[in-house]
Amino acid sequence: MINGLYVVLINGIPKIKHKDAIDVSTPHALADLVAAVCSETEADTKIGNHAGVPDAHHTPVGDYDVYPNTEEVAELPAADAAHNGRIYRLRAGADNVTHLYICLQSRLNTYIWLNITSAYILLTVADFQANAATGTVSEPARLNDNNPALSAIAGVVNQYAEVDFGNIFRITEFRSYGDSSNTGEDGYWKIQHWDGEGWVDNTVNIPTRKTETFTDWIPLAEAVSTTKIRFVCTLLDHSANSYIGELEMRG
Repeated sequence: MINGLYVVLINGIPKIKHKDAIDVSTPHALADLVAAVCSETEADTKIGNHAGVPDAHHTPVGDYDVYPNTEEVAELPAADAAHNGRIYRLRAGADNVTHLYICLQSRLNTYIWLNITSAYILLTVADFQANAATGTVSEPARLNDNNPALSAIAGVVNQYAEVDFGNIFRITEFRSYGDSSNTGEDGYWKIQHWDGEGWVDNTVNIPTRKTETFTDWIPLAEAVSTTKIRFVCTLLDHSANSYIGELEMRG
């Protein structure tokens, strides 16, 4: 401010703002205005010089990185260290649903593409049956094969059948189908869910049944979003083996 008037600097020289000038009929000197504005050549030079400056002035603050690979793809690359933390939009083609995936690393140094968009997608029975069960029980695939007439069989405590959904889903309830070979009806199973690092007991003391029908839908002890579950024998039926005709789960 000079003599109560607001000023601007042009080439470091204070100039009274035109609107505040006492004599508004007096224009700024053309030389002042020309000197304050760089030429096109000067502008190009400044831009070129800036482009050559090292990236130190763009260095991020904090422990993070920015990945450009969030483009849409028709197929995900390998889940590995090179893609850890990267996000992709997966869409098979036109008129197909787009899913958002992030690559994550576990404490076991394994990697998985996690479908972020399905974290709260409810599991359907069809989803549960999409991938055959594996595990240590006899005939584990029978657990979710949509054929209750054929049973998975546990002959030793802690044998299990595992169903990997392939993606994360929300599950809230289950039902099971009995087998007449469970003559004692005094054995027990439990359901575990995977929390990303290990197996967590969810619903315990699920009894063996000899009635060859489905139970009602039973709420899980804890509704969870997970990628896989295990059905584990915790006590053998009096018949010496524990049989399970079918397990169904949904969200």
